[in-house]
Amino acid sequence: MTHTTSHVFRQPFRSLEEFAEMISYHLHCPVTIEDANHQLLAYSTHGDGADEARISTIISRRVPEKLINRFWKDGIIPTLNQTRQPVRVPEIPEFGLGSRVAVSIWKHEEVLGYIWVSDDQQRLLDAELELLKDAAATAKKELLKRSRQRKKTHQSRQELLWQLLLGEHTEKIKSEQHLAQVQADETVYISLLVFDEQNEESKRQIDYMVQASYPDTIPLFLWDDRQLVCLVKAEKDVDRHQFLRKLTGKLQERFVIKQKESCCGSYVQGFDSISKSYQEALRILALKKRFPEELDTAHVYQDLGVFKYVEQLDRSNHVHPGIGLIQQYDAKQGTQLYETLVVFLKRDGNMNEVAKLLHVHANTLTYRVKRLESIGSFSLKDPLQRMGLYLDIIMMEP
Repeated sequence: MTHTTSHVFRQPFRSLEEFAEMISYHLHCPVTIEDANHQLLAYSTHGDGADEARISTIISRRVPEKLINRFWKDGIIPTLNQTRQPVRVPEIPEFGLGSRVAVSIWKHEEVLGYIWVSDDQQRLLDAELELLKDAAATAKKELLKRSRQRKKTHQSRQELLWQLLLGEHTEKIKSEQHLAQVQADETVYISLLVFDEQNEESKRQIDYMVQASYPDTIPLFLWDDRQLVCLVKAEKDVDRHQFLRKLTGKLQERFVIKQKESCCGSYVQGFDSISKSYQEALRILALKKRFPEELDTAHVYQDLGVFKYVEQLDRSNHVHPGIGLIQQYDAKQGTQLYETLVVFLKRDGNMNEVAKLLHVHANTLTYRVKRLESIGSFSLKDPLQRMGLYLDIIMMEP
């Protein structure tokens, strides 16, 4: 047990690395110091007290993703983000993690980082836990300085992404391309997530998740009102649908935050083409907003099907005259043939599904289809005519 008073950490230190060594010396345990996104900032020498998780963190300069996920599931990170008291972390043998004690480093209501102590070989006592709290208070000044520098860098990255999204090609962009952490010939795409009204706390949580869980996959991101815009590196075994499912799943799992819409632009190579992927993603969102039911499951351009051509169609084009005749017939007879036609076309002529949606017997639906063909003078069995009628109805919708 240590007999040192808490004032021991009030003495000056030349670097965060030296401070980590100071903590380790007085607590007799290996120490690591991380920022709020679990990037490794400093660590002490460890002698024989290093487990697999510590070594992996030091080598990669950040906490392994599998451990971050486990800490969230076990409630460790949520607890650290709510208390200024040291938190005991039991060992996780399958991840090579020995027992730990962790404490958050706070500036007012913001978590700047964490101090982790490996006490697998020598369990910290109450007096040493008090020392650890004092160490966190002392580290605040140094982490605050690094936090400000990180925020400046993040702001520069946001400005760079805006320029890439807008297709600007200036000398400044060329000189700052290293901020994107993307090679000129690397395949990337733009992802857009639209959320309900977000306050600053919700945005901060989402920013944390992106930076902590996707530091290599999402090198640049920014907020455009309620829209999160991400520059994403293409992964070999993960397509765009899988990426969106994983990203939105983590948001819901960790923060109970749900997005309204999500989509991805096309794969592109080269900084000059990023704006193309962005514009394509915006078009997908616009079409999903206009046709929410039809495009509910559309998340990439290929999912749009025939809706890819809607913007190219002229609303003034002549609509099939049969549609008008059916609407006139309904108005005179009080029937619902036009509704039947719309549902029939939207369900691609699936008679069983259409009958269920309209709550009619199959024989009744068969009769209605024949009446539609007779009044409208078209064939609903002909795929070309059926597609033409579908496009006409799409263009008639507001």
